[in-house]
Amino acid sequence: MLGTTATIVTTLAIMAPTGSPAFAQTPAAPPPAGRDTAALAESRSFAIPPGPLAQTLNRFADEAGLQLVMGAETTRDRRSPGLSGRATPPEAMNRLLAGTGLGFRFTGPRAVTVYDPRLAPPGFAQSDGIPLDPLVVEGEGDGTGRYVAGRATGGTKTSTPIIEIPQAVSVVTRQQIDEQQPQSVAEALRYTAGVFTQPYGFDNRFDQFMARGFNLTTRGVYRDGMRMPVINWSGWSYEPYGLERIEVVKGPSSVMYGQNPPGGLVNEVTKRPTATPFREIELRYGSFDQKQAAFDLGGPIDRDGHWLYRITGVVRDGDTQIDFAKDDRTFIAPALTWKPNDATTLTILASHQRDRQGSTFTGLPYVGTLVPSPWGTIPRSRFVGDPDFDKVNRDQTSIGYLFEHRLNNDWTVRQNLRYGDLKTDWAIVYNNALLADQRTISRYGFTVDGHLTSFTVDTSVEGKFRTGLLAHTLLIGTDYLRFESTDKVGLGYGTNLDLYNPVYSNVAPTIYSYMDQDEVQRQLGVYAQDQIKIADKWLLTLGARRDSAHNTIDKRPTFLVPSPTDSDQHDRATTWRAALGYEFDIGLVPYLSYSESFQPTAGTDRLGNAFQPTTGTQYEAGVKYQPLGSNMLITAAVYELTQQNALTVDPVNTVFNVQTGEIRSRGIEIEGQASLPSGWKLLSAFTYNKVEVTQDNDAALVGRAPVATPEYMASGWADYTVQQGFAKGFGLGGGVRYVGPSFGDQYNTIRNPGFVLADAIVHYDIASWRFAINATNLFDKEYVICNGGSNACSYGYGRRVVASVRYRW
Repeated sequence: MLGTTATIVTTLAIMAPTGSPAFAQTPAAPPPAGRDTAALAESRSFAIPPGPLAQTLNRFADEAGLQLVMGAETTRDRRSPGLSGRATPPEAMNRLLAGTGLGFRFTGPRAVTVYDPRLAPPGFAQSDGIPLDPLVVEGEGDGTGRYVAGRATGGTKTSTPIIEIPQAVSVVTRQQIDEQQPQSVAEALRYTAGVFTQPYGFDNRFDQFMARGFNLTTRGVYRDGMRMPVINWSGWSYEPYGLERIEVVKGPSSVMYGQNPPGGLVNEVTKRPTATPFREIELRYGSFDQKQAAFDLGGPIDRDGHWLYRITGVVRDGDTQIDFAKDDRTFIAPALTWKPNDATTLTILASHQRDRQGSTFTGLPYVGTLVPSPWGTIPRSRFVGDPDFDKVNRDQTSIGYLFEHRLNNDWTVRQNLRYGDLKTDWAIVYNNALLADQRTISRYGFTVDGHLTSFTVDTSVEGKFRTGLLAHTLLIGTDYLRFESTDKVGLGYGTNLDLYNPVYSNVAPTIYSYMDQDEVQRQLGVYAQDQIKIADKWLLTLGARRDSAHNTIDKRPTFLVPSPTDSDQHDRATTWRAALGYEFDIGLVPYLSYSESFQPTAGTDRLGNAFQPTTGTQYEAGVKYQPLGSNMLITAAVYELTQQNALTVDPVNTVFNVQTGEIRSRGIEIEGQASLPSGWKLLSAFTYNKVEVTQDNDAALVGRAPVATPEYMASGWADYTVQQGFAKGFGLGGGVRYVGPSFGDQYNTIRNPGFVLADAIVHYDIASWRFAINATNLFDKEYVICNGGSNACSYGYGRRVVASVRYRW
């Protein structure tokens, strides 16, 4: 104890008779009526170095003359960035708790309680015998209420401070999502370094992402650490309003997740029940007559806080920038948490989403979009399908649980499980080819009747212990997944269409059965990871995994393919990772890392041998900097990533492929986030990514860049809110996004020009209300992305203006 005014109470030693956690405090007389709340606004100088959290908080309480209430288990194994400079008591607590995930509450001018928001029983601050008034200050140190997140789970499957994760990790927080108002997860990542979120232009079929030059769509999208698969044309697309945050882990991540693309993964974290009451309703109206209503309710069910709930919902109706293409959605996500005691938590998460949309990606020709046509430019709103035929319908339902039980102070068992059911019903007329008159296209019809079921379960044991100077966070686990899909696909030619004077015949194309198959994907993996702190300075991370992946496809004869070939493929792989970093006292962590990935490849060579998985290896060096006493995070990484066993044409028989191809990705990523006490919130990102084919049997492809991989990207966002005076609560913000040139075909003969887009926001917060107007692509810049050749071009997102009003209570 540093002084008589600082008090630690060991929460684990004081338990309620029911076994529920009790927040204890040292005996103290209630503050007198009319207490001096001005003490919370007094600023003074501090010079507290980084160190163990309990130690730094006790020193702060001693210097500030505060009574401090906290549990020994709450602060165990947590470190504080320290505090340097002038600060009021609330500002000081925010800085000292930055990155810890803990919250605080001032229950008087000289009394503060530190708590874990995940474990706090409802109304604990009101039950401590101290009457509260509107001037009570509370906050959280994990940054979830700002642009700067303190911790993430996606990179290590443990709750780890971002600066200690030896890999480039970006987090889009709930506040950033709320303020930028994205309508998809892909839109939410527009200001994230290293991520290209519109590889097919304006496309609503499912969420699509590219990271470090590799597509993450089919195997790189996760929710709560469990994969959300895309098989053939059946893919998930989750409503961003239902997410608490979005984590992007860049580079190979197979050690934690198994079969995975080398570019990384996107982990969507769903909203969970809250220990304190939370209620929100929001209305939006925007461009293309889009109307949306949303609600988010949560809190305790019983007085003791053993049962918590949350229910989130969205209803949207409207059109899009493409003629005849609707964008209607209904989303509901109930959640329930059971906490029988302070050691056990079971959270049940469910969701249902119903999308009724028109196709926004049907392909436009290169002539008339990227290059001039004798007839002018094809309008951005042009619909090339058939209004009475086209549809993109999706019904997705999931239910699962997150279970955690602390065996003792050192060991914790977790199990996450989810079952999902996805039905896809597509009918789309695509552009087939531009005819000789350069204004008429031939078209073909495409239908999908898909049903995808998914089951995933991940069980792990985490232990925290010391061996001499080494502090270990050991994770041992096993995961299993089984995805089963039934797909019926049809093809057929449709009528021609004049792009400059369209007359929709409303004659549906004649569809012939093309594919009718069942596919089953299975994966069983065992993994181990040890995050080691050496003398509280060196950060050593070691990980290994063994996987077994089994994929079977049973095909039935169809009209167009009367003699299909089944496949049965079984792959095994071992992947590794290793990293070393050093944590300086100023909040600077440089690191070096090595990681691997593997991804099964379907098919056989000309001899009938099944293809081996593609493999990825990455070397990364980076630095992460979280200035002491600040709500700021700056990261930079340089990497070389190589994918081996890529398919290339067999020189003996060009009908088949062989695995002698190689793709290399080299780059630099720099990213920064800041939420400043002055009212500024800032984002910045820079990406240099040089991707090229380094080996291929087709010599013309060597040295070429893969399709839709821009070499440069950059973005910046700034938002300012007035903190005092008559304009308090009024704010303005805006951002600029640059995407450099890329190529639209594998031989790099089609060049997609770079483009610059601007976004803006004006908002006003007063009491429990928030009013905002958001504009994306403010100046309505027209840009085109071709991805797959001269008949696979699409316009990007045009200007969209959305007005919203939100009420919280």
